[in-house]
Amino acid sequence: MLYSSHMKTILLLSLLTLARTSAFQLALFARGVSVSQWHQATTDTTLTPRRRLFASPTISKIRQEWPLFTSGSDEAEDKESSPLSDDDAMQTKVTGRKKRVAIGNRIVSVGYLAWTLTSLVAFFKTSNNDIVTALVSIDPGPLLAAGFAYILIGACQNDRLSSDTYKRLNLMLATFGFVGLLVGQNRGELWIITSVIAMVNSIKGYGYGIKGWKLTESVSPIVDMMEGCKANVKCLLRVPNERSVGYLLATLFVGSVPLCMLKSGIKLSVVSYTTLAMLAATTLTLKDAADRGRLEGTTFIELNAMTATVFAQLSAFLYSRVCQPFGVAAGAISLFSALVGVSSFNKKNQKAA
Repeated sequence: MLYSSHMKTILLLSLLTLARTSAFQLALFARGVSVSQWHQATTDTTLTPRRRLFASPTISKIRQEWPLFTSGSDEAEDKESSPLSDDDAMQTKVTGRKKRVAIGNRIVSVGYLAWTLTSLVAFFKTSNNDIVTALVSIDPGPLLAAGFAYILIGACQNDRLSSDTYKRLNLMLATFGFVGLLVGQNRGELWIITSVIAMVNSIKGYGYGIKGWKLTESVSPIVDMMEGCKANVKCLLRVPNERSVGYLLATLFVGSVPLCMLKSGIKLSVVSYTTLAMLAATTLTLKDAADRGRLEGTTFIELNAMTATVFAQLSAFLYSRVCQPFGVAAGAISLFSALVGVSSFNKKNQKAA
């Protein structure tokens, strides 16, 4: 029944279009418009095809006498051809830029998450169906990158890319994509495509963060990065509250993990080093939020959830394969991040209520 109704509608519209065209052609014939006059009216190359057609005096007269079949055509063209104002044109560009960056982040988030899941399945199959071994062995870097990209979607939509938090996330995500592209050629097409998009899209996101969506700000990326490094050092040197102490210890702990692994004879890949750098950037971002009393923000609640998850996996790996005390310390940091995240989430809901 629904198919029949649609077919009837399409047929009716086709008949109406045919009737209008035929009536207009009959009107031309009734007014004595010959084929040569028709072609002569359409040979002026300075006008659009529709303008050339209706430039003839004979056809213009017919348009006045037969408005039913000709009205609206020139008005529609005027609307299409009328240029946008500078403000409207710029706003259209800004909207398009936001949309493309947000779509890029969605693709990156889904791509790295899909790669993580496929790797988990592969580890599960090669570890005699031992899910614990598979979870311990998997690289948490793509999971962090997927989380970064997901957070940046909201930052893009809410025009927050100029914040130091999101500039830091964009830089780390671009670095992870670049490193993954260089050394991850054996990880498959999904990894390569996602890494390329992550690198390019995050560079664009960082650029829009320092220059604005209209690209009107005259800020040098080098200067901005240097200022960011100074701000990071200052953040490490101040501890205004207890939570700041916890995140400071977490950041220092991440820096000591490579030394612990090297001492145990475990060589880390370049991607693993980049993963640890992303994890350190996450804990540093949370420390900065703790310094400012901003941990109840949605971004920092999500970062706490990511930190708790990655440290839990790191704890299991360190405890079983590297150094048990380091594994216990990573587990304590995971618990700390989870508790702070849950507490911040509850406080946010109470304020909203």
